[in-house]
This record gives sequence, structure tokens and C-alpha cells, in this order.
Amino acid sequence: GQGDGSSKVDIKQLVQRVTYMKVDSSTGKSLINFLFTFFSEDAFKGLLAPFTDEIVAILTREKQSQSSSFQRILSCILFLNEVATLKPTLLVTHCEVLCLNLKDSSSDEANVYFLKSFLEIFGKVVPHLKNFPGSLLDDVIEDVESLICTNPSASLASSAIECLCILCEHFSKFEALPQTIANQFQDFLRGQVDNLSAMQPLSKGLLKNISVALVRLGAFCRFGSQNASSTKPIFELFCKIIGRAARSQEMQPVYHASIHGFMSIFFKNHGFLIPAVPAIKSALEKIKDPLLLSLVLGDIMELLVQEEFRATQGTAAQDRPSLGIEDDANSGFVAGFIQNLLPPILDCTEHDDPQVQSKAVTLLSVLVRQGLILPVLAVPHCVPLLLSTDEAHCREISTKVLQFISERYPHMLSSKIMAGIEKAEKVFVSSSMQDTLSVRTGRCVFSPVFNVLEKRKRKEVLDFFVRRIVSDQKSLKSALFFGTLLAYFDFGGVDNLKFTANDLKGSLVTLDAKKKVARDELQYTLSLINKVLSTKAHAVLKSSKEADSESTELYRMFVLVLVKKYLEADRWSNADDPDEGAEEVVRLPSLSIEPTQSTDDMQSVVKDALKRGTDVFLVDDNDGAVNSRGRPGGSGSTKKRKRSKPKPHNDDGSDEGEAPERRAVTPKKRTPSKSKKSKTIVADSEDDDDSDFIAA
Repeated sequence: GQGDGSSKVDIKQLVQRVTYMKVDSSTGKSLINFLFTFFSEDAFKGLLAPFTDEIVAILTREKQSQSSSFQRILSCILFLNEVATLKPTLLVTHCEVLCLNLKDSSSDEANVYFLKSFLEIFGKVVPHLKNFPGSLLDDVIEDVESLICTNPSASLASSAIECLCILCEHFSKFEALPQTIANQFQDFLRGQVDNLSAMQPLSKGLLKNISVALVRLGAFCRFGSQNASSTKPIFELFCKIIGRAARSQEMQPVYHASIHGFMSIFFKNHGFLIPAVPAIKSALEKIKDPLLLSLVLGDIMELLVQEEFRATQGTAAQDRPSLGIEDDANSGFVAGFIQNLLPPILDCTEHDDPQVQSKAVTLLSVLVRQGLILPVLAVPHCVPLLLSTDEAHCREISTKVLQFISERYPHMLSSKIMAGIEKAEKVFVSSSMQDTLSVRTGRCVFSPVFNVLEKRKRKEVLDFFVRRIVSDQKSLKSALFFGTLLAYFDFGGVDNLKFTANDLKGSLVTLDAKKKVARDELQYTLSLINKVLSTKAHAVLKSSKEADSESTELYRMFVLVLVKKYLEADRWSNADDPDEGAEEVVRLPSLSIEPTQSTDDMQSVVKDALKRGTDVFLVDDNDGAVNSRGRPGGSGSTKKRKRSKPKPHNDDGSDEGEAPERRAVTPKKRTPSKSKKSKTIVADSEDDDDSDFIAA
């Protein structure tokens, strides 16, 4: 805006437009960022205060209305929360109005979310309050205390305790209140320790009260001003309750609450982390409730992030040290705590619940970034999560972790990629998964990882896939798994290549280079398949004819032939042009489910592939398949080559004037064709198990 543009903006109309937009947390954040950018311009700086006033007015009306709009209230709360973070002084005059929202203490999900948001906003504004009416302050303290003691929501109670501690720290009149309430919960729990160890069952009401007190007491340790000496008796109390509640099945609610509250103790008292390792490690291994397990993993991650912020505050991003090499005692406690918990944390990445998997891989990403885990240990646990279909977040975080490792420690990724694929195979075989392809592109979900491997390692992966398809040690579903990976392998990374019209000129060179690599890899793969077919297919066909039941070896060979046909005929046409084929979803039905073909049909397909191999594929000097029809599978061309004039030869076949070349003696003599053109020679009989493709 040039000059003063504020007079041209209708604040009420702008607020109406903003608050009626349907936003979730991510789009709301983008909208808020845009508005703050807009209000930071010199011409519109004066609009932020009236805009905030109007938002508060709308929020108040909506909360009092019987037909309030949840989306509109959500939009207002998102904006006010950002205002409280960036410019909390703008909300000082609105504290009295906002405090009225704390009167509604109902426990329905929507109201709990609103109350948590109000408490968070209020907690950010309190440090900037100078004059606050005494009677209103008393009412606020009473309302917050009521939420702590009466509302059953643990997350709301945690927000209320945090807000209460901020209030009491700012207003010295109530400085001792948090410790007083914490002592009440502590005294109640001490009186129940003996009941927990008694053989007689406790009422559900008493168990619920014990659980509530455990969570609240832990929150006071986290947000209050307790020092190590005042926290030690609380730590010992939790250890007693955890030990006694873990023995009984009916005490599982108390055990879960005690673990949840126990984790809160360590945020301000890192000295208790090492003594707590046995209890936390046992909890990670024994807890069956996915929600509680996710909470514990989330608390560990939050502890790491908080400690990283403390250790690196005021340090440039590139100079920030990892927690593993910090010299202060707090970071040493955290690092030692994590090292002892690594095995159960890694096991959580294989949990059946997708929410637990998501939390575990997010925690794993923090550990890799902070240097608290050797990256090579994370690779086998991240690769299987690329197959996750229930939680897209797992795939995204796993991909980022693996790409981060490939940039910083490429040798570590290469050394463990095979172990990761084997773990993924076990997940695929043991589950009801039918596909290993990306929904968006129809390509292999492992492509982001394959694309960062070096050329030599990619060929090792291709060889690994071919060998596993025909391996007798694996199940038939494993053959389908590796067959699908091979069929949709991102040869040369062509499918992953993206560029815009502006980058077209510079990207053509990259595209041509990737296409060349793709052709080389495809040629190499087809040569591997041809080798397997030529050395094993005849024996498999013979044994399948003699066997009464269906041959599993024939089934594996059938899958390999299907892959070969797909790579020859269809796969390259989609990889050849990333603009046209990248967004198409391509499927190979025969590999997605177990084929229903009979033994005779599979025998016919394999025989046909052997016959076609004689006419179509030759083997060049580099042991690679060359497609004589000029398909992209090799470097063959449809143009006829000019025949050179024959040169005089020595008796041993070398050119005249040249020293005779020493050739390796083959153990088995074969009779080449008399034709001058290069042709493939195969065994005369299908029963010859030693048949192979040989260049004439």
C-alpha cells in the first residue's frame, strides 16, 4: 500500500470474511500469518488493534448465542492465540471479557478445547497485566481451581495448572497456592498407598480419584516451583504406587495415571531421570493402551525439545551442538535416559496402532537430529513405515529421516537399506496389505529412498529383488512383494524428476542423464531376469510336470515372467515421459493379488517367455540384455548396421598383424551358429538344466 491505506479498509467486513472461513489448524495458521504480514505494513499498522477488538466482540457474541458456529469460534480463537503470542499487550484490555469464558466448566469435547485455548491465551497475557481488579482476580483463581479439582479432563487440568502457576507467580498474593493444592493431592495419595497393596478390591470411585490425583500432582511438579528437595518425596511416592499398581489387572487405570503423572516430574528435575529408567522402560514394554503409550512417547519428545531449546537458546542454528555432546549435567541426564530407553522406543515403531507408530517415528526423527542415536540404527525401523497406509504422517516423517541420513551419513543408509527392506517384507507378509504402491503416482513407495542411493547400491537392490522373488526360503506373498517392488522401481529416478516451465531448459540435461541411467538399470534388471530364467526355468518346468500338486517354484517363476513382460512392454513407456506418466495410477493386477491361473496356464506363460527370449534378447559383452527390436530395454536399434569388410585372420581367429588374444577356456563346449549375424544359442532340449544365453 502506498500512503495511508487504512482508511480504505472496512474492518467489520474484513473480520466477517475472515471469521466465516472454514479453517483447520494448518490453514488457520497460514491465514493468520498472512494477516500479520498485512498489518505489519506501515499503511495498515493501526488496523491490528481495532481488528482484534472486533474479533473479541464476535467471540463473545458467539459464545453467548444458542446457535453459535463452531467454525467461527475456532477462527477467532486461532487468531487471538497468535495475537497473544506476538502482541499480548493488545489483549490486556480484553482480559475481563475473556475471563468470563472460564465459568462454563462442562466436559464436552468442544468446550474442553475452548477452555484450554482460553487458558493458554490468558497465560500468555498475564505477565503483561499491571492493574487487575482484586475481586475479578479472586473469581479467576476460583474458576481455575475448580477446573483443576472437578473437571475430569486430564489435558484441561494440565492447562489449568499451568495457568494457575503463572497467575500465582505474577501476583505474589497467591504465591503459596499451587504448593498448597499440590500438598493436598500428595497427602491424599499417601493415605491410599496401603490400600493399593491390600488384597481387598477397591471401589471404582476411589480408583478414579487416585488416578485424578496422580495426574494433577505430576502437573504441579512440571509447572510449579518445586525444587529437587521438595520433589524427592513425590518421586518416591510415585515409585511406590507404580510398583504396587503394576501387579494387579484391576489397578491398570491407576498404573496408567501414575505413569502419566510420573513423566511430568522430569521436566524441571532432570536428576530423577536415571533412577526412573526401570519404571519407564517397563511401562513402554507393558502398556497395551495405545493412547497412553502415545502420551508417554510424546512426553519424552517434548522433554528433548525443551532441553534442546534450553541448551541452544541464543545460539545460531548452524552452531547448535547436539544434546549428546553437551557438557552440563542436565543434558547428560537426558542423554543417558534416552540411551537406556532406545530398545523399547525402536520397538514402538513396529506397534500395531498407527498413532503409536506416528509418535515413535517422530521421536526417532528428533533423536537422529540431536545425535542421541546412531543413524544406522534408525534406518531398518524407518523403511517399513513407508508402507503405512493408516497414517500418512508416518510415511512423511520416515522419508524425511531417511533423506536426512542420506545427506549426512550416506554410508549408513546404504549399509542398512537391505535390512530395512527385509523388515518391510515381514510387515507386508504378516498383514493384509495388497499393495506397495503410492496412491498418487502408482509407483513404488520406497522410491524416495531408492533415489538417494548411489548407483552401485541401486544395482545391488535390483539384484536383491530378483533373487528374493525366486527364493525357496520365502513365502509366495514375499514373491509378490518383491515382484511389485521390482516392477514399479523408479529406474534412474525419472518418475521423481519434477520441473517447471521456467526450469525446463536447465532440466533437460538432468532429464537426459536420468533417462540414460534408467535405461542402464532397466537393461541390467532384464539381464538378471534372463539369467534366472535360462538357468532355472527348464528345471522348474520339468519338476512341475512330474509333481501332482501345484509347484511353488513354478509360481515364483511365473511372477518373475510377469515382471519381465511388464518391464518390456509397459513400464518404460510411463517412465519415459515424467510429465505425461507421473500422475497416472498404474497397476499390475497379477502382482496385487495372488493369481488364479492353473498350473497348466503358468507353465504355458513360462514356456512362452523362454521361446520369446530366443528371438528378442541377446547378451552383450557387458552381460546386459540388449533388445534387438529397439525397445528402451537395451541399446538396440531398428536401423540395419553396415557390414564391415572381412579382415584377414590368423589361425586362432585374431586379426592379422595382431598378437593372438588369450581367451578363457569354457568348461563345456558349445556349437555356435554358422550364421554371420549374432544370435542367441539355447540348449536343444528343454530338459538341459545347464542351458544359458551365450553371445555367438
